[in-house]
Amino acid sequence: DKRVGNVASTEAYFYSIAGIVALLLVLGLFVYCIHRYGLWYGEAKGTALAEKLIEMPLTRSQFQAAKFFVVVILLFLLQTTMGGLLAHYTIHPASFFMPFVAKLIPYSWAKTWHLQLMVFWIATTWLASAIYLAPILGGKEPAKQSLLVKLLFGAVLLVAVGSLTGEVLGIKGLLGNLWFWLGHQGWEFLELGRIWQILLFVGLIFWLLIVYRAVGRHLKRHKDEFSALIWFYVFSAVLVVAFYGFGLFYGPGSHLTMA
Repeated sequence: DKRVGNVASTEAYFYSIAGIVALLLVLGLFVYCIHRYGLWYGEAKGTALAEKLIEMPLTRSQFQAAKFFVVVILLFLLQTTMGGLLAHYTIHPASFFMPFVAKLIPYSWAKTWHLQLMVFWIATTWLASAIYLAPILGGKEPAKQSLLVKLLFGAVLLVAVGSLTGEVLGIKGLLGNLWFWLGHQGWEFLELGRIWQILLFVGLIFWLLIVYRAVGRHLKRHKDEFSALIWFYVFSAVLVVAFYGFGLFYGPGSHLTMA
């Protein structure tokens, strides 16, 4: 706070930035030397597998998965933007370099989108990665897999755009009694309206079916250690989706200690 003489000196800025840059340079050089000269661990054992993945021809569903990653990039950029605005509001409440931004976007809007966008881009990355790897693990792409992936992509866009818009309308008080269903539920990390929450849960179940169609062929024909690892990830995915479903067990009148 400049009013009490708390002003960072030029030297403080210089050595802080120089220290961060030096850390990154030394760390980068250290990692390079380890992999370039095979220190401690020898040659990387995963290189051959990585080269095989690069050389594999892409299936139609894998091409469709690329669109998910484009959405991830956009969601991530928007989330970091809201994070910067949120940090500014924390230091200088209800103000910004451009005054119209502070009038348009209140603190609750910035915080809601910052959290929900994080959930969305992480979940979308998870969906896309599984869709991409499923044909490789299963050894063959099931019929109509590409069409199902397209439907899932449309559902992801619908839930993302619909819920983010509804949250803003709910914060602005424009949804009336529909605030809980279409707008902002008011719970941290589950701000999206209940309708969007249900659609997201249904979409995750649909995603499980899409992935299992591809990997199920391998699981039915092979009984080895590799299959056990695939089963582990399948069960993990099922449990994560089920865990998200517990968010549907409360309502607008639920007590905070229970919800």
